[in-house]
Amino acid sequence: MPPAFWQQDEMAKELGVLKASLGSEVVDIRFNIDRDWDGDPSVFFDIILPDGSAVGDPTLRRTKHVEDDIEARLRPLERGLIPYFRFIMHADDVRRREKAAA
Repeated sequence: MPPAFWQQDEMAKELGVLKASLGSEVVDIRFNIDRDWDGDPSVFFDIILPDGSAVGDPTLRRTKHVEDDIEARLRPLERGLIPYFRFIMHADDVRRREKAAA
């Protein structure tokens, strides 16, 4: 099992610094370390975007920028983890979390 399974606190701190540096580009960034559908050690990132985010090319550039920053700071592949990214609008995340809590 990759060391990242035991380094989640360190990864959370690094992600917090990154989130602060992104400012209003993201509302939140969460992650979960688990195995993917093939059983490979993976890290799943949920990046919550502000509701007013534009759809289309500017959003694509923003999401690529956020992915690149996460990969540069956390280096998931070097930690033995395959990264997966999911971008969610803030209102959709709130609805999803409320539904899960019900």
